[in-house]
Amino acid sequence: MKSLRMVYSPQPYLRSLIQPGAIMRPISRIRVAGIIGVLALLSAMLMPTAAQAATGDTVIVFSNSSVVDTSNGVDGGEYEWISNALTAAGYNVVPFDGGNGQDTTWATELSGVDYFVLPEQENADFYDSSNPPTWMSADAWDVFIAWIQDGGHVLISGSCYSPSYGGGTAEILDAALGVNYDNVLSCAGSPNSIRWVDDSSLPNDIPYVNGTYAMNLGAFSQAQLEPLTVWYAGTICDDTFMTAGVFKAGDPQTQTGGTIAFEAWDYFNDDESPSGQAAWNQVLPKLLENSTTSSTWGGHPITKAPISATTPSGQKLYTVGAPLCEDSSELYRVNPGSGGAILVGSGGVEGNVGQGAIQPSSGKGFIPVEDEDSNFLYSINMGTGGFQQVGEFSSGGLDIYKVFGIAISDDGTAYAFADYSDPDQDGAFLGLFTVDLNNAELTLVGNVDDDDLVDPYAFAFDPANGKFYVIDRYLRYVYSVDVSSAVVTVEGRLDGEWLVTDSWIYGLQIDTDGTFWVAHDTYMGDYDESGFGDWVGVLVKFTLADLDNNNYFPSHFVGFLVDDPIVGYSLLLGRGSPELADTGIDWAGASGIGFGGGVALLLGLGLIVARRRMQRHKSA
Repeated sequence: MKSLRMVYSPQPYLRSLIQPGAIMRPISRIRVAGIIGVLALLSAMLMPTAAQAATGDTVIVFSNSSVVDTSNGVDGGEYEWISNALTAAGYNVVPFDGGNGQDTTWATELSGVDYFVLPEQENADFYDSSNPPTWMSADAWDVFIAWIQDGGHVLISGSCYSPSYGGGTAEILDAALGVNYDNVLSCAGSPNSIRWVDDSSLPNDIPYVNGTYAMNLGAFSQAQLEPLTVWYAGTICDDTFMTAGVFKAGDPQTQTGGTIAFEAWDYFNDDESPSGQAAWNQVLPKLLENSTTSSTWGGHPITKAPISATTPSGQKLYTVGAPLCEDSSELYRVNPGSGGAILVGSGGVEGNVGQGAIQPSSGKGFIPVEDEDSNFLYSINMGTGGFQQVGEFSSGGLDIYKVFGIAISDDGTAYAFADYSDPDQDGAFLGLFTVDLNNAELTLVGNVDDDDLVDPYAFAFDPANGKFYVIDRYLRYVYSVDVSSAVVTVEGRLDGEWLVTDSWIYGLQIDTDGTFWVAHDTYMGDYDESGFGDWVGVLVKFTLADLDNNNYFPSHFVGFLVDDPIVGYSLLLGRGSPELADTGIDWAGASGIGFGGGVALLLGLGLIVARRRMQRHKSA
């Protein structure tokens, strides 16, 4: 099965893989008129009734196995899973494979029906004007297009992933809308995207789900945009992608005619992302009905709403990470219910950041940053996102190689793990230090006597019991830390469905109710020919009560950490901090097009982002 990939280039930034659409013939209006006459003689009502969604409405789902995947079961195909979703939404799903392909057969099938769904064209294009298929003659094609123009509603799912990369989709749009889309329906691996239509019953954002391939709106001309209402869109670097939208057939000024809805996910059973499936299931019927027609996307600046959601105990969650297209790390506010993130104000810091913490008394964040083999302490204004260097870490005559994570107790005492050497001793050591947050001076508490604790980035204070905990990045052992002696004790090992062999633990914060919030990455696809696979960042949580008899902590999936593609190194929790103003960010581009946030994939670590690729992984 052919694939499109979202590629990570060594800069690093993303570029879409462009594939040409198919060339189509113009539709004959004379032929359409003739077909409508045939329909009248057959007493088949071509024009559907006004779309008023109701339980029991009939939806035709195209089921020809020469075009769509009709396999069943856990690993079933798009036909099965999109049919299941529509049935659950209250529709009466009727399969139709085109029969003998004749115009009378299609006219009879479409008679009195409002909705037609075309699942991913995985095996062949739905229609090829240069060689009409057995399931749809040229006359039947004209019947279908006339049905759309007279009020029929079509939903095309994931069709930019078809064998000719959008050929079947371009044919339908070109004929029904009278605008040529052959040169722009080149789709690419897509971002998470935010909602641009004014309908609060829809999800605020649609997460990236494995197998989501969106339309690159930057390639559209004004004429091609005119019939389009953008529902969900997001950005990756300088490219804007639409993951869901509706094209209006007929005259967009008079709003006559039917619609052609597009959704970027091809609707196979992605059991890796149940929350992603739930979001798409919510959007699916409304796209089909075209129940929302007003969109704020494009043409003027859009301010993305700030995140106001807090943890169940009322704390604010943040991450510090590097946008994929930039060299500096920035502060993002995180929705602890979904993992979604939004940039806070403006500001950034160069270098590799480690785990930080917020000082309870001042509400400032503090974070270690490694830059050109030196280690610095930075403070963060949690309201504006501004970073300010406090100083370079030092500790008398000791040589500090690497400062990992910082944790701060309720009384304001700060601690850090660091690799160091002592001129008076042989070898290098991992030590626990106290940190003077005024000048970055480190004072050694003691060395860590545990060979399994190698990279203690995820380090945090637990206000629920007054203890400190750390998680090793590679081995995932969870330790309690005696900060008076530097003794660490294994309490268990982090586990979960999203933790795979090469997953790395980035950050840790512990809430006032004892909830452990953890950021790590996960692997979601096959390696491609270059040896790189799909890696995305994940927010999970657990409590000490999750410890089981096998000494593993099962983590509970919250969501993917997403906004602009950011590489998250640190989590920060606003425990005890004063209430500071949330800020949004203006996403308007220089061209005047409002670029959405909510963009997919908190991906890997800095060194990995430069060399990893996103690709779809699904058994055909």
